[in-house]
Amino acid sequence: MKIFFCLLWKIFFTAAYLPGERKQIQLSVAIARLDNLKFFLQLAWENKCLANSNYAELSSQLEETGRMLGGWKKGLEMKTPARPAGERQRIAGENPVVGVPLVRILD
Repeated sequence: MKIFFCLLWKIFFTAAYLPGERKQIQLSVAIARLDNLKFFLQLAWENKCLANSNYAELSSQLEETGRMLGGWKKGLEMKTPARPAGERQRIAGENPVVGVPLVRILD
């Protein structure tokens, strides 16, 4: 469970500093990870590894976090104009002549 929380914080922090479309992608990843965390939390509770009070508290906080992430993503979707189908996204640091990244940083 600690790993999920740490990964979520890393994704939140990263998303805060990304440009529009990349931020949307990162937020989608965060929402998926949050759903995974909620699933494993429920699994732990159903298997009596977690007290009812702890489950209720964590579950309500995770639900609130999910609403905040959803609102953040929806706000970005409203601000970011939709691209026409087939238009390629330009990556920061991309070589405009050949259309390939100059440097690619992997997580």
